[in-house]
Amino acid sequence: MKITSKVAALAAAGAALVLMAPDARAASSNFLVNEGSNQCLTIENASPDNGARAVQGPCVTSRSEWKFVKADEYNYRIVNVESGKCLEIADSRKDNGAPAQQWTCVDGVDTQLWDLWFSDGSGFVTNKNSDKNLEIENSGAKVGAKAQQWAYAGAAGQRWRPVMASE
Repeated sequence: MKITSKVAALAAAGAALVLMAPDARAASSNFLVNEGSNQCLTIENASPDNGARAVQGPCVTSRSEWKFVKADEYNYRIVNVESGKCLEIADSRKDNGAPAQQWTCVDGVDTQLWDLWFSDGSGFVTNKNSDKNLEIENSGAKVGAKAQQWAYAGAAGQRWRPVMASE
């Protein structure tokens, strides 16, 4: 009985840490590292413009840094540190392959909201509007490969690891 209750208490504590992880990181900037390529989500050519594509690249500059800003009970805005703009899916699309881009943050826009499912150090970033996961196209490894949404496939290109930028 004692062992069972200790295991249950440890499991509950672990679950609480997983659920709290994005909040704990919200005040600091983070890299979002793709598990398939070990590269970071970034904005193409460091563009400050609305509609600039999200791609993968080296984890070295503020264009690769993001803040997780709590929007509601379950969702976050993912805000680029350099541009101050939100990660979203273009034109509120719901189809597989729809591109991820940045746009001025607007309250009440579901395509700019993300559910962060991190456990064991990595997990999935799911768009509220489409219920599809952020991924790197074809789980590609090259710099500049585009970020897009796709239905859950469990592929490494759909898994992300938040890493505090100061680490």
